[in-house]
Amino acid sequence: MKKIFFGLFILIILAVISAQPEFKEDDVKTWSNNIDKVLEMDAANRNKILNSVDGSLFEVRGQIIEKMGIEITRIKVQTRILEQSLSKGAAYLLGKSPKSFPEGSNVVLQSLKGFESGKIILTGKNTITDGNIEIDLEKLPMGVTGIEYKESDHSLVYTFSDGNSISVKHGKIDENLQYVTDKIPTSKEEKGTITFVKGNGGSITVDDQGNFEINGDAKVLVEERKFEKLDKESETPASFRIAGGSRFIGKNILATTTEAEIKTSKDTETEILFESGKPTLDNYVQIYGAYFGEYGDENSKIILMQGENMEVNLLKEGFGDDRVYIVASGKDLVVKNGEQKLIIDEEKTYVSRKVGSAVVDATVVNGKKPGQEIKTDIKEEVFSQTDEQGKTTETPKTSTATEVCSDLGICYTQVGTKTLAKKAGYDALRSSFYVEENFWKSLPKGMSREEFEKTFLGIPTKVEAEPLLDLPGILRRIHTQYINKDDMVTKFTEESDKYQEKSKFGFTKENKELLLGLLDKNLKSDYPPGSKIVLETGYDIAERKTYPIIRTTIPGQKDQVVEIKDPKQRDVFIKFFGNSLYHEDKKMSGYDPKNGIVTHMDKIYREYLRR
Repeated sequence: MKKIFFGLFILIILAVISAQPEFKEDDVKTWSNNIDKVLEMDAANRNKILNSVDGSLFEVRGQIIEKMGIEITRIKVQTRILEQSLSKGAAYLLGKSPKSFPEGSNVVLQSLKGFESGKIILTGKNTITDGNIEIDLEKLPMGVTGIEYKESDHSLVYTFSDGNSISVKHGKIDENLQYVTDKIPTSKEEKGTITFVKGNGGSITVDDQGNFEINGDAKVLVEERKFEKLDKESETPASFRIAGGSRFIGKNILATTTEAEIKTSKDTETEILFESGKPTLDNYVQIYGAYFGEYGDENSKIILMQGENMEVNLLKEGFGDDRVYIVASGKDLVVKNGEQKLIIDEEKTYVSRKVGSAVVDATVVNGKKPGQEIKTDIKEEVFSQTDEQGKTTETPKTSTATEVCSDLGICYTQVGTKTLAKKAGYDALRSSFYVEENFWKSLPKGMSREEFEKTFLGIPTKVEAEPLLDLPGILRRIHTQYINKDDMVTKFTEESDKYQEKSKFGFTKENKELLLGLLDKNLKSDYPPGSKIVLETGYDIAERKTYPIIRTTIPGQKDQVVEIKDPKQRDVFIKFFGNSLYHEDKKMSGYDPKNGIVTHMDKIYREYLRR
């Protein structure tokens, strides 16, 4: 019985085998199930036969092309797996690290769809083309699982095992994801090598005019320049095109080169140039050097920014020891240099309160504010330290010197002479009042008192004080005669009560309670000898609002900084300061019995007239 069953099984197998059509080179219908023999054929003869089939065999031709592609990648993957095994074995025996292979090198193609089109022809050894797009089955991108030709728009879509996709309408993509096309722009030498970099489920689409769209984490490399989507959470894709060898136009793009990271506007096309010459768009970033001209010499480079909503983050790699001049004109233009951040907004330049270390020697020029420059120098210094045994160690350190004295990127100038304030039982404190330097210098001559006050109020000012002897010292915005927290709270209470009775800006009981609570929470009971306290205007770059800052420098300690950002606290503190400028007090420094009571605003206006 077993022999009969086995015999029937053999007969069935033989029947199935005999049902397979015998391979004939001149009969395309026999090729689909004999792909190994098709690949062994003379390529020129095989292509001639496939390209000459009529419409009734287009579907058969599509099946043959698909099986050819799958078989070619299967053989290549088997070869790679063998190479990897041999590499690992050799590395193990030699005690070395095994050779790493590209991601996706072990992935086999699963489908080739859409190639029944009559526009498709085969050429060369195993190349497919419709005259615009081209696929070399011997050099398919690693990790590709499917390729679909869409005749409706003549596009070629690659899908990958990691969820990425790439769609092109012209040219070809090789196994290293390099994109080759003669559409961008006129020659390979001009445009450089274009390489696709897959992301986490990202996508890249290129039309037949060379316009790129990028979504997700995907990237496009043009030589060493990298282009990716800026706002990865938005549904709007990043888009850019190569306008020339060193000219690019894009929107919602993060472009990275050795010199800088460039963030374009999300909504407006921005031109990025790495050469001299005139930009074609109103929004542009231009980087080139060596630069000779108004802002530099042979050892300097230039970055020009114009337009709105752009950012440049300087990188040491591309600039080295050269000085870079950034000339920015427009709105919401951000320049980052290491930990430093500046914002150009029309005629204003904003700088972060905490000036951090920089990586590039740079000068930032506001193109809409003549004479306004912020200069940063990187200095290499060596610090020596000797231990108890007399051993000296030298430590190299990079330090940053920046001509930034305020949050607005503009230094202060002292108004009036330094004044002395005394309190019974204590020695004197020396205090100074400062105004934003460029503002003070630019005030027009001959303004009336009323015109001057309207112009003056609201601009950045700074007051600083320090004890003349090694005694504790404390400062309030204008009055400087207190040396501890209790004294300060007492005096603030007295002033607040006066402002409720009579003041220029008003001051309520609720204002007083909020202010005293703020002082009680943020001030120390006493300050050690050598302390110095400064109150100045801060600036919140994100909110574009000023706020008071109390900075205390205590010997041997890190500066203590109180940033008053709460809207209610900020408004109350600024209102208190405004009242103190106008408050009439016979005890204050500057009181002149012959000419009557003198307020701080009187003294400031007097200095303006003497300027």
